[in-house]
Amino acid sequence: MPRPKPLANPQRSLIARLSGRPGKIGVVDRVRQIATNLGARPLRCFLVWSRWTGAVRGEGTEELLAELEILPTPAVSDPTAIARNPFAAGTLPLGTISVTEISTGQYTEDLLRGWKKPDGSALDEAREDFFWEVREDGRTAGRTPERRRFRVLGDVFLDAENVQFKVLLERSSPDMRRDGSLHGAPPPAFPIPGD
Repeated sequence: MPRPKPLANPQRSLIARLSGRPGKIGVVDRVRQIATNLGARPLRCFLVWSRWTGAVRGEGTEELLAELEILPTPAVSDPTAIARNPFAAGTLPLGTISVTEISTGQYTEDLLRGWKKPDGSALDEAREDFFWEVREDGRTAGRTPERRRFRVLGDVFLDAENVQFKVLLERSSPDMRRDGSLHGAPPPAFPIPGD
């Protein structure tokens, strides 16, 4: 029997080869794409980075910096666990969801936590913000899907046996408008009838 020792080269393991690498889709991701093709994954997940126009985060207006969709579409737990709690100024969404079956070949923990942007540069925590956005895939005809904002709650877990990352997300505010503009930015101009 061989002597116990750590894995010599994790990038060359069978699981690493099945998961693929950036730019090369692995077998596991191809199988997960089947669920999306069948229509069983109606909730799309996006990683979103924004920048504030002021000297520090929260000052000025928030501007969209980068957006990256997680593909193949991951599995999202039942969002009915999100409650709308009343407060003096209105209602705030509270609760958590879990996102699983995130590709280990295409994403890293640093990217999923927002510490790195898609171009590889680091998050400037003084002026930049990061959040997840979950939206329906557009199957409800006649309306643009809502954009629901979340933040990572806890650690990103590498579930190596199931070739996936798992993330627990906590609902946060404010959501982007349905047209993709951020709150705090001027709303889009709509034509006035008769002009």
